[in-house]
Order: sequence, then structure tokens, then C-alpha cells
Amino acid sequence: MTDHIETLAAVVSLQQQAIDAQAKQIGVLAEQVGLLVQSVAQLLGEEAGIPVEGEGDATERVDLDGRSY
Repeated sequence: MTDHIETLAAVVSLQQQAIDAQAKQIGVLAEQVGLLVQSVAQLLGEEAGIPVEGEGDATERVDLDGRSY
């Protein structure tokens, strides 16, 4: 019985390691997609003659009701 519990614990540990690795991969892919979307928006803005605001530019942040926060 103890062997079965140890085997199950080992399997759970391996699954957790696989989940952790996949979560890291998803994070990297999400960052890359974000950069790609940002680049496309910038290119489209330049094409249309409307430059996209850079990251250094401070813009006013508003909530859904239009109030600053």
C-alpha cells in the first residue's frame, strides 16, 4: 500500500513540474504576442499617418465611466 502511495506522489510531482513548465511557456508566448500586437499597431498607425503613442508618453488613465484614476 505504501508503494502505491509513493508512486502516486511521484506521478503528481511530475505532473506539477510539467504544469509549471507549460505555465512558463505560456507566459513567454503571451509576452511575444503582446509585442507582436504592439508592433502591428505601430506599423498600421504609421501607415495611416497616425503615430502610436510610445511607452514613455504618459497618458491619462480613465475608468469605464471616464473618470481619472
